[in-house]
Amino acid sequence: MQAWLADPFVAEKDGKYYYIIVSNATVNGTSVPGFRVAESSEILFANANYDSMPVWNATMTDRADCKQEYWAPELHYFSAAEVGAANAGWYIYFTADDGDNENHRMFVLRANDPENPTGSYSLAGKLATAGNLWAIDGTVLRYSGKLYLVWSGKPQAGSRTQNLYIQPMQNPYTMANSAAVCISTPTLGYELLNGHINEGPQALKLGNTTHIISRTSIPLRATPATPARRTWISSPSTSTKMHAFGANLRCGMSAT
Repeated sequence: MQAWLADPFVAEKDGKYYYIIVSNATVNGTSVPGFRVAESSEILFANANYDSMPVWNATMTDRADCKQEYWAPELHYFSAAEVGAANAGWYIYFTADDGDNENHRMFVLRANDPENPTGSYSLAGKLATAGNLWAIDGTVLRYSGKLYLVWSGKPQAGSRTQNLYIQPMQNPYTMANSAAVCISTPTLGYELLNGHINEGPQALKLGNTTHIISRTSIPLRATPATPARRTWISSPSTSTKMHAFGANLRCGMSAT
């Protein structure tokens, strides 16, 4: 894996691994943000940049709020058994804005061929989280047969605090009409060093217990093994804190 590739995420399906990265595309001589996806039978991806396929770039939408600063893409597959035949297939979740970081929100792309993660995608829409506040790093949690979106967001406009929130989803591209619940807020010393930050959540299931792992505010210049928060979820609306150590920047894997 080439270290300079931005925001990698790996998904597995049927014994193959699919690797998504943020990668700028050149369109009519102009560099625009986009995504590339690579496929491999092994989780090596030594040549991910060369073997990957462009699947989306910012010229493919007319939405001004989804044109710039692409962050943290995730690639997920949902089966017909999970979401119904009409909604089954591959999706990309990502964060974008109009060039102003305060306007970062989360969006979702849907594969035009539901079974082909390296083909073209269309914008399914914006994920309308409760409150419509600054929101990044969305990930999908499967829990008790339902879908939940977990993300890093601010409690109010202009806040320096990034909490973790969870909210049910109606389907892979639509939020349910219910309140978002804050499941973690930065309170510990190492979470407050460079802003008040909980971000990059990832779901981890061990046995019958579901965990959410996230990154804290340790500066990027810190050593690779930096403190990270591990939140242990007993239900999608309750949590307690424990501690773990992990890489400074987020890199996730999902399996179907």
